[in-house]
Amino acid sequence: MPALLVPVARGTLLAGLDDALADRYGLPESAARQVCALAFWLVALLFASEHGPFWEVGLAAGSFYNWWIVHTRNLADCILAHAVTNAVLSVYVLFTDQWQYWL
Repeated sequence: MPALLVPVARGTLLAGLDDALADRYGLPESAARQVCALAFWLVALLFASEHGPFWEVGLAAGSFYNWWIVHTRNLADCILAHAVTNAVLSVYVLFTDQWQYWL
């Protein structure tokens, strides 16, 4: 379930922060894209903070997923990428007994 909900929340948060920041400061469309960078990193840091001691891996993955959403505007692809990442991690943990990666 998180593989579906987290990307939807990420996309919604990115879009909401982007719109809110651009509206608050009355930025034109071209400047609004620069505001997206702030929203991008705030959401990536939030994603990283949810991954405990492996925050740097969460930051890398969150940054990639955010980049994907910003460049493709395709939330379905991000949902699929997150699900595949979680599935691969699950298989790795189950077959190698590396339970420390499963928070």
